Amino acid sequence: MNVLFLREHNRVAHVLREANPDWDDERLFQTARNVMIVILLNLVVQEYIVHIAPFDFPLENVAFLAEGARWNRSNWIAIEFNLLYRWHSLVPDAIGDGDTRLEPDDFRNNNPLVISRGIEDLISQLSKEKCGRIGLLNTPRFLIDRHDRSQPSVEERTVGLMPKARLASYNDYRRAFKLRPFSSFEDLTGDAVVRERVKRLYGDIDKLEWYVGIFAEDYGEEMMMGGLLTAMVAYDAFTQALTNPLLARNVYTENTFSPAGMTEIENTKCLHQIVVRNSNPDKHVHTSFKV
Repeated sequence: MNVLFLREHNRVAHVLREANPDWDDERLFQTARNVMIVILLNLVVQEYIVHIAPFDFPLENVAFLAEGARWNRSNWIAIEFNLLYRWHSLVPDAIGDGDTRLEPDDFRNNNPLVISRGIEDLISQLSKEKCGRIGLLNTPRFLIDRHDRSQPSVEERTVGLMPKARLASYNDYRRAFKLRPFSSFEDLTGDAVVRERVKRLYGDIDKLEWYVGIFAEDYGEEMMMGGLLTAMVAYDAFTQALTNPLLARNVYTENTFSPAGMTEIENTKCLHQIVVRNSNPDKHVHTSFKV
């Protein structure tokens, strides 16, 4: 994805240079950067959030929507948003099968893979792979195991951030989001293994840590996460995406992005377009959030 969006940034910069031959490199770079940020925001709201949401109707990223809203705030990311989006259990143990199967050691920190396989093949393979199920006890080993015994694993560092940030308990966050606090671990989950482990660790449901609780909570087949996590994702997705300064009334203009830049923003509707624009035209590309 980094390589893909770097290519798209450079493509947009070329478009801007053709339309504005008097611009210097710095202005081309920064304007292309701003164009790319808005394009990414559009894809997040209109394609990604629609895919993960428990409903089936289109959403649109509307400029100026946050202005004057009670939930509008400056452009920053809350520590809770940083933590709750660590959906490690979604990562499959391997991607694909046969000769092209990718194990964790194949797809992590392996830039030569992008060069040898090409973006087209990799994006297509990733798009066809089912993700894991959100929940405890379903995190891939490479995110749990210590590769260096002196250094904590990714998951250890994540769990350790919560007490360092002195965050409130799981039930406290349920109250904050107007959800009924749970009175027992039986309310939390029907999974006996998970229930007994968290009960042994915390003893009292009111002492359950928030980060552990949001992934321990049960949810129905039509959902992809528990009730508290769903509420917090929905809240943060809009209050921390639609409040981006580039979407403000006096900023979201041709003076900021240029006419050519606004055209690029308005004409980019899905991730597939970006992949196709930066791929080998002789290769078929399958890009989708759905399998």
